[in-house]
Amino acid sequence: MSILKFDHVSHAYDGNAALDDVSFNLNKGEMICLLGPSGCGKTTLLRLAAGLEVLQHGRIKMAGKTIANAGTGLCTAPEKRHIGLCFQDFALFPHLSVMSNIMFGVAAGVAKRKRWALDMLAKLGLEGRAEDYPHMLSGGQQQRVALLRALAPEPGVILLDEPFSSLDANLRAQTREETLSLIKTTGSAAMMVTHDAEEAMFMADRILVINKGRIIQTGAPAEIYSRPVSPFAASLFGPVNRLDGVVRNGRAETSLGAFAAPGHGEGTKVQVLIRPEGLTPVPEADPQTSPCTAQIVSAHFLGGVSHLHLCQKGNKELLHIDCQARVPGTYLPRPGANIAFKVDSAYVYIFPQSAANSAPEPQ
Repeated sequence: MSILKFDHVSHAYDGNAALDDVSFNLNKGEMICLLGPSGCGKTTLLRLAAGLEVLQHGRIKMAGKTIANAGTGLCTAPEKRHIGLCFQDFALFPHLSVMSNIMFGVAAGVAKRKRWALDMLAKLGLEGRAEDYPHMLSGGQQQRVALLRALAPEPGVILLDEPFSSLDANLRAQTREETLSLIKTTGSAAMMVTHDAEEAMFMADRILVINKGRIIQTGAPAEIYSRPVSPFAASLFGPVNRLDGVVRNGRAETSLGAFAAPGHGEGTKVQVLIRPEGLTPVPEADPQTSPCTAQIVSAHFLGGVSHLHLCQKGNKELLHIDCQARVPGTYLPRPGANIAFKVDSAYVYIFPQSAANSAPEPQ
């Protein structure tokens, strides 16, 4: 069931398009992540939903009721939209206590929501901090308070604008897990802006990939990661190895081998994208793997994986292949050593050169 709906929404700042004919639904209890580079229009969507920007083109509905219509000039006030907003910088009131911050937007059932707030503070490790002030809390603690403030009025939808960007890596991982659990517990639908693909995959039921104000792909995290519709969408999820190829007998021929290329005509020039985790070192003598060979340029141990920079044997030009070899223990072959590796076709994506040339790189 749709609780928030964008219908052909477009928006511009000083004549520069920020959104271009965007339409999608946010369903009840669903978490959507808007994923894309800086300046692609993600935050503008949140601001329009919250009523912080006047809608220029299109219509927005909340729980079946129109809350903004550019054609008629209708614009429901932000405080009447039943939408919570968690800002990137938390925006807590410095002169109010933690409890007063949380309760700021609660207009009814104050006693009940105060009991809820005390319970949530305890669950989030903030028991006994209700009367403290924001400056007495760490960044992670302030983020939790900001989230509780957004949830306290029991909104139908909560909007999160890169809420973890100011936290260090370890705290960010912990806080986003707590945030997701809390939102799911309340039953609110949520829409979150991020440019971090790992964060989007962790948080989202559904990801909307946005570029230049347009939605270019939408789907579950595993679907978008495994079946990107363009080079741009593929590269949002981390570095990829880019190879030129030509389709011969239904296969794209490249310097790393030939790969099935259904839907691409004979002789078509294509760009072949291979995720680093699709390249796995193997014993060179193993005849079953039909491996490629390459020379190690550099090798770095990153904990769970080894990051290898390879140069294909016999080629003068570096291929810049980043291979995250998932092998037991530390795998650090010396620079200059030759290794064999195989390519997992599940991590190979093939696009016509026209698509590769027209799709900008993520920023």
